[in-house]
Amino acid sequence: MITDNIVEGDGLVAIPDFGRFSIKHVAERQGVNPSTGEKITIEARDKVVFKASDSLCYYSRKHCK
Repeated sequence: MITDNIVEGDGLVAIPDFGRFSIKHVAERQGVNPSTGEKITIEARDKVVFKASDSLCYYSRKHCK
């Protein structure tokens, strides 16, 4: 349900007291194939990122700072 809303909606899903899911664009970059050592180009893509709410720590077992 979250994925459908992010892709088909405005690219942001906010859940109160939990956090936000959004889409971030990752630019094309150079990488290295670990097996051969050959340089490769990693394509640009969009990925889903999560930012936790500031109040989320109050509901966890750990104490907030």
